[in-house]
Amino acid sequence: MDTTVKVCCGICEAQHVTKTADFWCPECDEGLCTECNSHHSFSKASRHHAIISIDDYKKLSTDISNIVHHCIEEKKLQMYCPRHDQLCCLLCISTSHKDCTGMLPIDEIAKTAQSSGLLESLQTSLEDMKSNISKIVQDRQTNLTKIKKQHQTIYDGLKKLRKRINCQFDKLEKETVKQLNAAECNLKTQIGDLLKELKQKSDRVTGLQKNISDLMNHASQLQTFIGSKKLEEKIESEERYIQSLTEDGRLKQLSLKCAHNELIENLLKNISSFGLISMESSPQTIKIKLRKMKQAQIMSTSVVKESVDHVDDMNAAFSGKVDISTDNMKSQDNAAAWAAYYAQFNSNTQYGQTQQPVQQSQRQALQHPVVQHYSQDWAEYYRQEGMFTKAEKVLQEAAALQAGTGGHQHKQHP
Repeated sequence: MDTTVKVCCGICEAQHVTKTADFWCPECDEGLCTECNSHHSFSKASRHHAIISIDDYKKLSTDISNIVHHCIEEKKLQMYCPRHDQLCCLLCISTSHKDCTGMLPIDEIAKTAQSSGLLESLQTSLEDMKSNISKIVQDRQTNLTKIKKQHQTIYDGLKKLRKRINCQFDKLEKETVKQLNAAECNLKTQIGDLLKELKQKSDRVTGLQKNISDLMNHASQLQTFIGSKKLEEKIESEERYIQSLTEDGRLKQLSLKCAHNELIENLLKNISSFGLISMESSPQTIKIKLRKMKQAQIMSTSVVKESVDHVDDMNAAFSGKVDISTDNMKSQDNAAAWAAYYAQFNSNTQYGQTQQPVQQSQRQALQHPVVQHYSQDWAEYYRQEGMFTKAEKVLQEAAALQAGTGGHQHKQHP
């Protein structure tokens, strides 16, 4: 929490006096000045409260300092219910936990909280989690580098493909342009040759026109007659030439056309991209360390072994029947570890209970097969997890196993 925050004495504030707190009582959830702390330490109701200095209180994180010691009924939490894995007050015991057995006092549990190994177990879990996060971050960064290289490889491949396509189309374009130029040159030659002939014919016609003019103006009648006949023959020859131009097709309109390759046209219509970009996933290569989850399962088995014998035979018969995977454990991977921790208090006399039911259940477990007892534990666990179908399946398989061995209908509570 913020070390600059001023914490006032709660008792003094109740008396409308503002006084800086020098100590903090987690159970009373309020600060205490030196004078009030002295009275607090002698009071019968609070003499056993674990007081800490206000400096130590300010060093606590917000999550720790916000831990409450009262339930929703504003009553002090005094007992722990292993069946529901809940802390409860005396009012809660009489209402919500009246059918629960194995209630444990919080004060007794708290005495060995720091020496029980649970904190070390949780610390190991956090270290494993941090290691897993570090591995995952490194794996994701490696994956990002791999994706970047794949992007560059694909991009270079597209560029090479585009270059190949450009080179091929440039080659086809040059060949087609060469054919176009040759066709144009051919047509121009045909028309040029005809224009040359027509130029010659035009000069000859001009000469014939001059001859006619001379005959009309200067020639004698005999010369005019004879010259007219010769000119008529020449004019007929030129007319035949003109007529031949129509007949041999040299007067047809010449033009250039290009029929585009249908394959290329279809290519442009049908191909919409160079390639299809897709995202794929492959099996993970990183291994997540879940040692605490495995330990929880081992400790859960050890708790059952402390109360009954011959569990090895039961495990051999039941191990293939119940699937306890990491997915099913979810966020309760340390639930069995807590159960093992709290189980050490079962040997002591419990509040509101005697050891007789526990001892009686142990004697019954020794007399009858323990498959039903074990299945009830797991069924109850699955119900707490909300996996009711899984719980019913466990009970059905256990019942079938008992029926096959002539088992006893002996019901055990977890």
